[in-house]
Amino acid sequence: MAYLRPENLGSHGERRIIGILTVTNIVGGLAGLALLWLLAGLLGLGGERPLTASWLLRAGLASAGALGGVVATFRWTGISLWDTLMLWVGYQVRRSTGRTLLTPPPTARLPGVRTRAPLMRGGKVIAALYDPTEAQVQEEAYDQ
Repeated sequence: MAYLRPENLGSHGERRIIGILTVTNIVGGLAGLALLWLLAGLLGLGGERPLTASWLLRAGLASAGALGGVVATFRWTGISLWDTLMLWVGYQVRRSTGRTLLTPPPTARLPGVRTRAPLMRGGKVIAALYDPTEAQVQEEAYDQ
């Protein structure tokens, strides 16, 4: 085991509900459907009487929105398009405030001191050095 992960992140840890879809995919599909259904209503496409031409157009747009929501939350290469967008937006916000620099704690910055200090931001540990011997001890503790 390369590292221990305390929690399952995203749909990798989620159970498949309908075929290959997880709860995240279903919620994304419903959000896309609702968004385009309401947007089409705001644009004046009818939806009062079913099976009219404008209602079918509105339903088709809503279906495309549902498909777009599922595609946006589906993990094709390990991270979904929605997660990629949220990470990019978060980085842009941090960049605008000038908080993109990762710094080790003050004790690790002293000259001549060799430490295995974690990277921290705002007093929170965001990355720690991997030590295979510690991982082996932790695995043995989990096995017991």
